[in-house]
Amino acid sequence: AIHSRWLEGSCERRVGDKLPKDECWMSPEYIKEILGDTIDHPIVLIGDGQNEEVLRRLRSDKVIGPHLIVPEELPRIRAIDNREQPVSDMVVGINADIFIGTRV
Repeated sequence: AIHSRWLEGSCERRVGDKLPKDECWMSPEYIKEILGDTIDHPIVLIGDGQNEEVLRRLRSDKVIGPHLIVPEELPRIRAIDNREQPVSDMVVGINADIFIGTRV
C-alpha cells in the first residue's frame, strides 16, 4: 500500500531536511526503488487525495500503473441494511505486506 499525504500543501515543509521529499511526492521511481521485484502484486493507493499529480504519475507509469488500485474508484460495498460501507484506508494499510507512507 502507498499512503500519500499532501497535508494541505505542507508536506515538504513538514518533512524538512531529515526525510526524503519523495515521501510527499511518492514518485514512481521512489516506489520502484522500495518495492524492487514485488511489483507483480496489486498496489493500493490510499491517502488524503490532495495531490492529484501523485495519482496521475503512478497511473501513467508502465510498471506500476497496471497494478494500481484506488479504493475511491471501486464500487461501494453495501451492508445488509443497504447502507454504503466505505473502504477504510487504515485497514488497507495495516493489512498490506508492504506499507510506504509519509512519516509526518
